[in-house]
Amino acid sequence: MVYMRNAIIKILVCVCVGFLGMGMTSCDTSIDSEPMLKITTSTSFGMFPATKTNYYIIYENGVVRKTTEFVPSNIIYYFFNSNGNYEDSTLLHINDDDPLREKLNNIANNIRILMDESKFENISIGRLYVLSERYFFNIGYNDGEKRVSKLFEYISADSSAKEIAILTGKGNLDHAELYSS
Repeated sequence: MVYMRNAIIKILVCVCVGFLGMGMTSCDTSIDSEPMLKITTSTSFGMFPATKTNYYIIYENGVVRKTTEFVPSNIIYYFFNSNGNYEDSTLLHINDDDPLREKLNNIANNIRILMDESKFENISIGRLYVLSERYFFNIGYNDGEKRVSKLFEYISADSSAKEIAILTGKGNLDHAELYSS
């Protein structure tokens, strides 16, 4: 009886140490990095029109963590025009009188060139988010049988794009804003 009790205690100690270790390592990834963006995504339920809104924080190191609900602030974003071309300045759905039209179409053209040169197949570019002179965009592409979703930051200084986070399985990106505490 004593042997059985000791064995049960040893097993419980091992399980508790395992959970404690897993908890410490999962917290460690977000401690090393500052929060960068707050995003919302939506997940649909099959054929039903109802969607569920999900709230996440993206850290500088690319970690995406679920967070509590927040009120999204007013931000400016533009949809990419899948049929647009640079010659007629229709790469983005943007008003003709928008003062940033030419600049944003140049950025959109550079993003389109970068994504065309990428290894992604059947790529679709979603939205361009303009956040305090920083530019973020999301893409979706096929990787085998699954659809992959990623978020990038466009670096205008050298016309490059940096992958920020993988959003696959998190839903469709609806909103992105800079994180402020």
